[in-house]
Amino acid sequence: MPRFSAERKEAALDALRRGSLRAAAARSAGVSKQTFYTAMKTKSGRLTAFGKAVLDAETEALGEVENALWENAVSGNVPSMIFWLCNRAPDEWKQQMHRKLEYSGSVKSEIVSIDVKAILSDDQSRAALENLARRVEALPEADG
Repeated sequence: MPRFSAERKEAALDALRRGSLRAAAARSAGVSKQTFYTAMKTKSGRLTAFGKAVLDAETEALGEVENALWENAVSGNVPSMIFWLCNRAPDEWKQQMHRKLEYSGSVKSEIVSIDVKAILSDDQSRAALENLARRVEALPEADG
């Protein structure tokens, strides 16, 4: 494998900033995974400047996705709202699905209940849940 030059390291960091995993970033830089991971730490196990830059690039990519999720949630995207709330405040927002399955030549699935607990204090959250309820009511009923 070629030497892990500053240019190759920057190519790997660019790939990480675009959301690539470390193995893919190593490939895009033209180095092996072993070379990539070796460059991240000193022999004593401390992070090198490159190792710190890797963590920063991964954090930057994660931040982009978090921001996109937030933007979708506040613009009224109900699944994004639910995902954000369930992950940011799991003690207050829990999504539980109960399914009743029967077998008679085909598989049928029925959502028995969705239990989302929280005290709704803002109109946007209340409107989102009403919108979700309308969408669920509009779903076609299963045969049987």
